[in-house]
Amino acid sequence: MPDPITGEPRPPCAPRLHHGTDYTPTDRHPRNPPKAPDHLGPTLEWLQPTLRDQYGDAAMLAGLLAVFGTISAGGFSWILEWWAWGLLAFFPWMMFRSSGNHWTAAGAGWVQWRSSWVDTYHLTRIQFSADGYSRVLRLKDAHGNEIHSFKISEIQRNPDLWDL
Repeated sequence: MPDPITGEPRPPCAPRLHHGTDYTPTDRHPRNPPKAPDHLGPTLEWLQPTLRDQYGDAAMLAGLLAVFGTISAGGFSWILEWWAWGLLAFFPWMMFRSSGNHWTAAGAGWVQWRSSWVDTYHLTRIQFSADGYSRVLRLKDAHGNEIHSFKISEIQRNPDLWDL
């Protein structure tokens, strides 16, 4: 087991399906991270969407809604409807809010998804399943902590996080 404070020695590279390139940022701190299990050591690696990612997701959804409205109305007549503008603002705003919730972090002996975390050296259940189109892990430790739906593609975006 690595040292819980420094994380040394680091684990070897784990095999992956998705080859990520989003390493833990060194130029900024995370925005509003949930409480981590302090008694198991500090956060060594983390992954969180940037504001740019969130704005990009919202803009993409707004563009798709505008294209859908144009195609289904057979032109741009939808822009004269007040409710269409409401939908064009509401759904991208919901996308912006929801895409910022994806907090993933790990220490030397624990992993966290949003506000749920497990002690990785005391796991009692590991289940692999599909949740829609995503492959997920369901983890439970000896202390009763549980992560219900841990998306593998999300974890693998940060190679160092996946290795931990």
